[in-house]
Amino acid sequence: MVVTSNRDTAEWLAMFDDVLLAQSAVDRFRNSADDFVVEGESYRPRLKPDDRGRRPAARAPR
Repeated sequence: MVVTSNRDTAEWLAMFDDVLLAQSAVDRFRNSADDFVVEGESYRPRLKPDDRGRRPAARAPR
């Protein structure tokens, strides 16, 4: 299973109605999970259309 989020797992607790269930779920994820942190420039600004609706040519990541 792959779970992605733009928030730290410490912030996940606030998204659950029941804190006990939230803590249980987060503990299970963190206990057996591998964290992959991706850093770098976002692709979104590069792929955003210009004022005329044209998309820029795709380019390789830096």
